Amino acid sequence: MYILGNALKNIARNKGRNILMGAILFAIILTVAVSLIINTTTSEIIQDYKSRFGTKINIIPTNQLDKIGSKAPTVDDYMNYGNSSYVKEALLSNSLPIRSDMINGLDESEADTSFNGGEMIVPTMHLFGVSKLSQLPEFADGYRTLKEGRIFENSNECIVSEDLALLNQISVKDTINVESAISDQSIELTVTGIYEDLTDSYDGSLIISPYLNRRNEILTTFETVS
Repeated sequence: MYILGNALKNIARNKGRNILMGAILFAIILTVAVSLIINTTTSEIIQDYKSRFGTKINIIPTNQLDKIGSKAPTVDDYMNYGNSSYVKEALLSNSLPIRSDMINGLDESEADTSFNGGEMIVPTMHLFGVSKLSQLPEFADGYRTLKEGRIFENSNECIVSEDLALLNQISVKDTINVESAISDQSIELTVTGIYEDLTDSYDGSLIISPYLNRRNEILTTFETVS
């Protein structure tokens, strides 16, 4: 009782100072509360603005000049677009018709190894480059799953279908060489993974061709194909 009584006397004796300290403490608490409310509200406004006014843009290159003489963006241009602070996410993809003297595509026949008019090699496989594997709906939907190894991470790394791997006795860490069907370039690829493919090989098409067979799709990075 003595301690409590003495504390009450001290409060009464220093009433002005205690009121001032209480006012300062209240002002601090009020400032913190207002700051939290403003910060939360601002974040919600920014997210709402982005969701309402953000735009999804598709850029598809062509080999033609437009009316003002501009050319299609280069690979570096695409990379710079994706790294822009104004872009939330960039998904880059490209593809290349290929063939190989080292491995065969599924449904490939001797006729597929001939030249087309002596100018372009007939493609027997497809090389797909993506910046993220999640871009491919088959993986997101579960029709394709990685069965062995890991996803490609660096340039000149790839994953192949289980069917293509079995046909050519390809294992993880093997190196395969493929050639572009539209130029004289060749690409050496290291297989980092093998995926199981449950998709329809021809998506219902009646045309049988190794180039159209989905099991002949070799997946790699955007930079590799570029």
